[in-house]
Amino acid sequence: MGIYDSILMKAVTRRTMTIYFLIDISWSMRGYKIDAVNQALAETIPMLQVISEENADAEIMAAILTYGTTAEWVKEPSSIMGFISPTIYAGGQTNFKDACIKLKEMLLRQEAKTTGAGSYAPVFILMADGGSTNAHKTVLRDLWHIKWFKHGIKAAIAIGNDVHFDMLEDFTKDPDTVFRAHSIKRLKDLIKLISVKSSQIASQSSAVQSRSRNTTSQTSTTSTAVEKQFNTAFTPQTAASNATQEIDRVYSKQEELAKTLKLFTAAEDEDSPENWDW
Repeated sequence: MGIYDSILMKAVTRRTMTIYFLIDISWSMRGYKIDAVNQALAETIPMLQVISEENADAEIMAAILTYGTTAEWVKEPSSIMGFISPTIYAGGQTNFKDACIKLKEMLLRQEAKTTGAGSYAPVFILMADGGSTNAHKTVLRDLWHIKWFKHGIKAAIAIGNDVHFDMLEDFTKDPDTVFRAHSIKRLKDLIKLISVKSSQIASQSSAVQSRSRNTTSQTSTTSTAVEKQFNTAFTPQTAASNATQEIDRVYSKQEELAKTLKLFTAAEDEDSPENWDW
């Protein structure tokens, strides 16, 4: 990026795009699992900082919500440029319901103070090695009625063998964006890959006007040719026809994330169980 590009980018008000990390910190995550998550986040944040710095359209924000016996915001949404990855510790039970409640409260606050024209749809990445009772289902349904969650890109990483995939699929509503990690390397690779690719896809822009899904739109400097046809800004729905087009674009983004990740991630079932860490 040249000096004039940098000056111009700073002169133009950029939209924000927030990536939310939801992390299971129950007892079963202790040891190398939570260590791998910490290492992956520490390596991912600088990558996201580069994407944000080079993106003329979007400033990336990040937030970390952990849940054990209770849920806690380790980092509330803040600019990725000043973001320092914290050290996360595991312990307690698995209270996914409380995580859904805390996320719902945060999204409602964000919705109240941010206009759709000033933000792109967020990204939500859930990491879990266990399950949850059905107590989370009602709150999760409430989440899906909040536009920030409904229109966001969602992905989940199942860590180990005992994960309740139903819970993760309830979260994403897309089995193709639920990925399995049976090794430390796989977990770290998935966290970095999903974070980077989803943030790139979510922060792409297009003119806010009626257009078909296959129309190529103007993109940010970080866009790839494959991603261009699915670009969209997060805008309020003002009419039934616009709502239908918006839904098409949202699903396009979710589908594009799944397709893009499949290009980079081999099927976990093809890995030999002898090489699994857990």
